[in-house]
Amino acid sequence: MMKKSTASFPLSGSPLEEKLAHALTVEGIAFEQQYRVYDSHRDSLPKYTLDFVIRAEDRLINIECDGMFHKDRDDIKRRDEDRNAYLFARGFDVLRFDTVDIKYNINFCVNMIKKSIASKTGQIFEFKPENLRVGNYRTKNTDFVKNVDVSTELDDVSIYAAAHALSYDKELLGVTAYRLHDVRRDRYSEVFITIHEKKNIKQCQSLSVLEALTALKKPCRVTIYTNSKWLVNVCNADTLVESAKKLSDTEIFIRIANELAKHSYKFIFVQKGRSVRFDNKPFNELISRVLQKISQVRKTTI
Repeated sequence: MMKKSTASFPLSGSPLEEKLAHALTVEGIAFEQQYRVYDSHRDSLPKYTLDFVIRAEDRLINIECDGMFHKDRDDIKRRDEDRNAYLFARGFDVLRFDTVDIKYNINFCVNMIKKSIASKTGQIFEFKPENLRVGNYRTKNTDFVKNVDVSTELDDVSIYAAAHALSYDKELLGVTAYRLHDVRRDRYSEVFITIHEKKNIKQCQSLSVLEALTALKKPCRVTIYTNSKWLVNVCNADTLVESAKKLSDTEIFIRIANELAKHSYKFIFVQKGRSVRFDNKPFNELISRVLQKISQVRKTTI
């Protein structure tokens, strides 16, 4: 059960909230502050109080202003994941901006909010120029960059998400892998590989995308390369949650949808070529690493 704040807006709040409220007001974007969300009509105290809420057709956009050290706390991250899943199931999409976003690149924040509104309403906005965000790179530009935090401060990102399993439909052993590519700087992250027990290839394909999206700490323009044609079709058509209701792994897809809501995104299907190789060099290299890992694990478990 949701109840909106009875106070008029904009309300006074933290300096970050005041700055964002002013920027939204200048742009003529209507919003509500300190929006209260209740579990039921009988509750006297709200379950959550949201910094900002914007109405966009049948969805609500929750915007949160995070403090400087918010993303460095694992307990806060876990709390936010639970909170986001709860809100998403009740019709909210969540956008989070931190101190650096709001203080030094307010146009970036407003542009991301406009894109979220536009994706739900079809409304046309004018976008303002953004300040460049300085990445946290500590090594030279090479084809394979280790120990580089490509997951933060990115503008335009390609995600390569690959997976394989020992069975297509039965739950056995599976391996997922992803790699991030900072398009503007042409830099790659290392390859992140995870071994999953009791997973089939369809589940692993979804998990590889989720793991990669979770690694992104800021809203980005994201292109996701995957060999899951189903994911490509439903995500590009914005019918992921509706389609996932018929499946047993609904929770995974709700988490993917919640992560996608933070970004401007598109999916690209990677097809196999004439041989067993895929028609995409970075993806082909990634799936080779996955197959190698599966072979290694099988040898150690036999």
